[in-house]
Amino acid sequence: MLTDIPQAAGSILRACATAIGIAAFAILLSYATTEVVARATAFESPALQPLSFQILQLALAAIVLWPTRHDIVPRIAKPILLLLSTGVGLALAAIYSADVQSLLGISSATEHQPRLQKEELLFMTAGIHAAIWLFHTALLVPLAENLIYRQVIPQEAAGCSTLLIFLGSVLTYALAYAFDGGLSGLWFGLQFGIVLSALRAWTNSVTYPIVAHMIYGFAIESATLFQVLP
Repeated sequence: MLTDIPQAAGSILRACATAIGIAAFAILLSYATTEVVARATAFESPALQPLSFQILQLALAAIVLWPTRHDIVPRIAKPILLLLSTGVGLALAAIYSADVQSLLGISSATEHQPRLQKEELLFMTAGIHAAIWLFHTALLVPLAENLIYRQVIPQEAAGCSTLLIFLGSVLTYALAYAFDGGLSGLWFGLQFGIVLSALRAWTNSVTYPIVAHMIYGFAIESATLFQVLP
């Protein structure tokens, strides 16, 4: 029994390292892509690097996951779980977004979701850019992040306990957010990761945290657009 502990620890560490490696490789490629495009075309946009980053994350995760794709959720349970995931996403949006809270008439002393920078808000108000930003937050981010942290890690750590996989997913996700957002990003990543990883562990499918994350992203971006668009 004791000999299984190092093996399990090694498996979960390799799985987390794989997820971190995907994210790190994608972010390096995204900055390189942004620089090449800017030099070649003189085109600059605040959306270019985030969009390329998420697309690259999604592509790399798909490469890792493709050989073992399968659906293990019973068909009869899917509508119920989709409704539950939608509710989870809306609840997260109401908790973390001040703009959603404002639309709902809820006052909050603290705001967990980092506010958008001024240049991002200006970018979002410029016609088609609003749709691009919504596509990024409500589709690309949920797909990429959940496939990496809530599918690659469980797949690569197959054989480890559910609790160990859950902790590995949550901590790796929080560290990824801390890289960009410091302590506030770490705290947000821990809370958000616990909810989505728990949904993943409970349903044993990555579909439902993706749906919850998509609903969350759509709700917060729509609420922000509602506040800033004339």
